[in-house]
Amino acid sequence: MKAACLFLILVIGLCALNPPAHGDKRWTIMTEHLPPYNFKEHGVVKGISADIILLIMQCLGYEIQRADIRLLPWARAYKLLQTTPNSMMFSMVRTEERETLFKWVGQLIRFNLGLVALKKRSITIRSLEDVNQYRIGAVRDGAPEQILLTMQVKRENIDSVTSAEMNIRKLYSGRIDLFAYSIEPAYFIIHKLDLDPNDFEDVFVFYRKELFIAFNRNTDDKIINQFQHALEQLQMSTDGGQSEYDTIVTHYIHK
Repeated sequence: MKAACLFLILVIGLCALNPPAHGDKRWTIMTEHLPPYNFKEHGVVKGISADIILLIMQCLGYEIQRADIRLLPWARAYKLLQTTPNSMMFSMVRTEERETLFKWVGQLIRFNLGLVALKKRSITIRSLEDVNQYRIGAVRDGAPEQILLTMQVKRENIDSVTSAEMNIRKLYSGRIDLFAYSIEPAYFIIHKLDLDPNDFEDVFVFYRKELFIAFNRNTDDKIINQFQHALEQLQMSTDGGQSEYDTIVTHYIHK
């Protein structure tokens, strides 16, 4: 992490002799439970997005620890973000309705909803019309289920249960053909269940969105620009190798 910070400081134009005057600024930093992007483990918030936020803020000179990140219900965090100065929330989809409510830094991560299958089945999906010939597992009332129904996937072909873990076990045992879920979290859960991610493959993506860091709308544009620049540098590879951003992602997603 020290090497990554040094790289960011040099690129952004900051240096140890002239650190940014941010150390005494207190931030309200909020997120929701959305593994592997943000989740609580052993009492602290971890995940892809959480690690990226921490690295950026430490490199920019903020005194920030994992314990400073609050994991809250979505509705509560969303309301606090609109009313609390010096607040930020991650990871949020940037929509037309939200555009002027907040200031934005990103993209932080790409959010893909798709279909996961057992690799040995060699299932090929070229369009959603192909999906109706299979038994599809989904989390009841979840976004993937709802989106598939709006895309004319037949209700009788969707086998809804209460958890992603249950769906993955059913997929592994052959009781369903496909699992509709967020692609990256699906592999995260597969790993947590002590299954081999190499036994699975994502065969079709039917919905794509980018996730951002959202800031209270009164946040100084200078700060927004610093965060944006730092994120972009974190995503850049050095000497043709893996970027610090990619290192964080692969730490959580075993695919």
